[in-house]
Amino acid sequence: MNNTELGSSFSGKPKMSIVTCYNDREILSENLLKSLNRQHNTDFELLTIDNTEKKFSSIPSALNWGGKKAAGDYIMFVHQDIYLCGDNWLDLASNFLNGLPRLGAAGVAGVASNGNYAGFILDRGRYYGEYFDSPLPVQTLDEQLIIIPRMTFEKYRFDEHFDFHFYGADYCLSAQRLGLSVYVLPLFVEHNSLAVATLRASNIKNQEKILLKKHSEVFKTIWKTTGSIGKIRDMIRRGFASLSNDFIIEASMTFLQLQKITVNQQKILEVGCLPIEQNAMKKRLAKKLFSIAISPKKRYLIVSRRLGVHDDYVVADPERMPFKAKSFDLAFSSGFLEYLSKEKGERVIKASEEVAKKSLIRVPQSVSRLDSMHLVLDDSYILERSQWAKKDFEVRQYKTFSLQLGQILPGTLYAYK
Repeated sequence: MNNTELGSSFSGKPKMSIVTCYNDREILSENLLKSLNRQHNTDFELLTIDNTEKKFSSIPSALNWGGKKAAGDYIMFVHQDIYLCGDNWLDLASNFLNGLPRLGAAGVAGVASNGNYAGFILDRGRYYGEYFDSPLPVQTLDEQLIIIPRMTFEKYRFDEHFDFHFYGADYCLSAQRLGLSVYVLPLFVEHNSLAVATLRASNIKNQEKILLKKHSEVFKTIWKTTGSIGKIRDMIRRGFASLSNDFIIEASMTFLQLQKITVNQQKILEVGCLPIEQNAMKKRLAKKLFSIAISPKKRYLIVSRRLGVHDDYVVADPERMPFKAKSFDLAFSSGFLEYLSKEKGERVIKASEEVAKKSLIRVPQSVSRLDSMHLVLDDSYILERSQWAKKDFEVRQYKTFSLQLGQILPGTLYAYK
C-alpha cells in the first residue's frame, strides 16, 4: 500500500486507488484508515489529501488533483468519515466491478430513475435501505463513496463548479449521457458524518441550479439521496422534512414532561451515543449540569465531541460499564438498543440500571423487515437488530409510554424506571 499527502509522490500500479480529502485527521484515522488497515487485500494505493488549511476551494478540485495522480485500474473517491465494513471489502468490490459492462461509476448508495432508493448502509448509527446481493442500476450516487474506472476518469473529471454536494450526481448524469451505466454495489459501509455542519457550509440552492441547468433537458427529474430536484413540490417537501426534525424533538420533550420525566438531571450518562442522535441530544441537555457519553465505537464519540454535546466521553462496551454503582442520576439511551441483538440489549439495560439511579430508554415500535436481523457479512462483521415492545420493559418494572404522531413520529416507545 502506498500513501501520499498533498504534494508527495508515489509509484506502482495497484488494482484500486483510494482518494480521500480530509479536514479532520482524527475522523479520517478512526473511520477510513482504520477500516483499510483491516483489509486482507493490500493491492491498493491510498492518496490522502490534507485540506485542513483549505488549500483546495472545493471537494471536486481536491479529488480531481488526487485522481490525476492515481495509478490504479479503478479510483475510489471516498469521504474521510466512511468505514468499510468487513476485512474483504476491497476484494468484493473488485469482483463486482470487473463484471459490470460499460461502467461509468459505482457506489454504495443511490437513487434509481423511478425514485427508489438503492443501497444498504449504516448512516450515523441507523440502517438505511435493505440487504441485496447484486449490483443495482441507478440514476445518481451519493458522494460519500464513488468508484470510477481510471480510463473513464482520465476523459471526464468532476465539475469544479460544485462545492461539497452534487458533484457525484453530476458525474453520474454526465456518464449516462455518454452511454455509460451507474450502479450501487451490495457492499456495506458506515457513514459517520457531521451532517449539520456540512449542510450549513454548502450553498445548496445555487448547487441545485447548476445541476438543473446542465441536465434538466435530458432528465425531467433528478433523483438524489437527499431528495429529488426539478419539481417545486419536491423542494417544498424537503423544507418541511427539515422543519419536522425540530418538531419531533420538541414533541418528544413535551411528551416526557407531561409524564413528569426530565433528562435535565444533575449527572447524566448517554448510552450508545449514535451520531444521528447528537443534535437532538444537544437540545435535550441544554440545561444539564454534567453529562458523559459511552460507546464501543470511538468514531461515534468523535461526532458528539465535535458538536460539543457532552462533558466527557468513554470508549467502552456498554454491557460492562466502567463506572461505580449508582454514580449517575440518569442513564439515557436513545435509538441504540434496536441496533443490538435482544440478548446484548438486555445486558446493556442491566448495566445501565447498575450505574444509574434512574433509567430512560427510547426505542421505535415500528415493524419492518429489519426489526429482527442477524446478518453475517464476513468473519469480522455481523449486523444485528431487534424489536422492542412494552412487555420487554414491563417485566423489568419499567413504566412505559407510547408516542405516535402519524407518519412524522410513528411508534416511539419510552421506558422509564
